[in-house]
Amino acid sequence: MTSYDLGLNLENSTPTNNLYTTTYGNQIRYTASSRNTFTLEIRDSETIYPTNSGANSGSLFYLVGLDSVLSARLRNTFSVGIQSVSYTGGGASNQTLPYFESATTLALPRGAGLTWTNRVGAENTGAADQTASSYRTGVSYSQPLSTKLVASVSLAYNYFKDTDDSDSADSYTQNQLEASLSLGYNISPRFSLSLSYTYTNLSTTQVNTSYERQQIYLGGSYTFR
Repeated sequence: MTSYDLGLNLENSTPTNNLYTTTYGNQIRYTASSRNTFTLEIRDSETIYPTNSGANSGSLFYLVGLDSVLSARLRNTFSVGIQSVSYTGGGASNQTLPYFESATTLALPRGAGLTWTNRVGAENTGAADQTASSYRTGVSYSQPLSTKLVASVSLAYNYFKDTDDSDSADSYTQNQLEASLSLGYNISPRFSLSLSYTYTNLSTTQVNTSYERQQIYLGGSYTFR
């Protein structure tokens, strides 16, 4: 199974923070039983800063996982492996770090669903001489409003720890909380559009960088099979 994901972040007030991320993935699945499917995946992700090329980076993921049907309504998937990070713009040294992700889904009556996700891995900081690790967790609830329209609400938490290779005094941590409301419209089984409102509260040990923010997103998703 092959997948592709494109993410964009554009800010008029701070153009140096503009970025786009592309991720390609290839996964092999082996069905061991009616309840368990093992996976083997290679994923290639690139983060590009158009006006700040020194912060560009890429990651290769080598993952093994398990997709389990725990009951008629409960399903769990997880992948574990390594993440090899390269800083294509120079700066910090390349790294190989452990990586983990999981998703637990509970199917509810009338097509509703509850999902809990977790992720541990490295993330781009936007600076060439800095590395970071993070833990992300989130809970989302979705409810179909019609055959094509789905509403959802989510709450997410991110713990982010940065280490400045050039000066340990510049290292910092941050805690981020996000709440989101969204509508998704399925144009076809493979293509969908989404509109969402997100409130973000970020608390960090960096001086004068904590903030609250409200955003509206419009996006699309296409699944290759």
